[in-house]
Amino acid sequence: MDIENNFFGLFGSNVSKTQTPIPNEKISKIELKSIEERSPKIFDNLDGMEDHAILMNRFVEENQFKQQNLLQSICSQCSKKPSVYTCPRCCCKTCSLKCSNEHKINFKCSGKRDQTGFIPLNHYSETHLSSDCKFLDRALEQMQNCKRILRNNPFQEHSNWTIRFIQEAQKRRIVYKKMPLAFKKARSNRSIYLYREKAIHWDIEFIFPNCLDTRSENQFIEADPNKFKTIRIKRNRISENLQLSTIINEMISTKEWLKQLDDDDESVIDLESNEFDSMKLYRESPNNIIALLQPHSANISFSKMNLDQSLRKNLFDKTIIEYPTIIVVIEKFLTNYPLDV
Repeated sequence: MDIENNFFGLFGSNVSKTQTPIPNEKISKIELKSIEERSPKIFDNLDGMEDHAILMNRFVEENQFKQQNLLQSICSQCSKKPSVYTCPRCCCKTCSLKCSNEHKINFKCSGKRDQTGFIPLNHYSETHLSSDCKFLDRALEQMQNCKRILRNNPFQEHSNWTIRFIQEAQKRRIVYKKMPLAFKKARSNRSIYLYREKAIHWDIEFIFPNCLDTRSENQFIEADPNKFKTIRIKRNRISENLQLSTIINEMISTKEWLKQLDDDDESVIDLESNEFDSMKLYRESPNNIIALLQPHSANISFSKMNLDQSLRKNLFDKTIIEYPTIIVVIEKFLTNYPLDV
């Protein structure tokens, strides 16, 4: 009976009346080393007991549980001292400010709790609920501030030339939409209506997704068809009366138009000589070039443009946000772009 009481005394339960119970607070501080020192004496006498299998299983489970708790409480950086701090961002346990700063540097952790991160329902507490409510309140406050800025900012109102531009676009059956000035596309737009020509001069962004290196087409595609280089070029104030094929052929065949690019324009992507050479595939197959108008919404298909018609006719009955974006594709790669029926 003394052995049994001694064994259960390690876990703070089933203690004999003559033995002084160990307080729970002290039991939680018993180290594994002291348990292992007393365990040989207990195991030597367990064979004579009836329920020795149950006792051994309980002892092993309790021992493993204490080992896990000790490992979890050790600092993840120095692995020497017990942890006293848990990072709200990544739940990394550290023992001091030095280790906490080291973990932020090593793991590039901000140390701030992810307010939009997933939390299981069984771990969701009043603290998380309060944090979510504060997060929603801040989002609502930001929305109200934005509305107030738009309402009180006189520069948000359309100028006379913008109103006239919209009216001229409507005459051409073009649904023209402006973006807030906070957007880069709105700030870089220089499209204009010229009264003397009675024509719109559009800013146009051209995208060439099938650009190659100096290697031939077959060698490149057989090696890796996913290594196409995409070149984006924005040209300013192109007359709507120009034929679309003329504009594209000029871009892929000569470098004279490069001098017209404005380096101060943030939206212009400089085209270096090696990038111009990568448009070799377009120059080798000028009759297989297809021009697509990028849709204004993600759920709308691409519109195929007629290269033999003017830019004005191609934009007829279309929706344009700030300025049109035209994707120039080789015909055999057209399957990657869903078209309007």
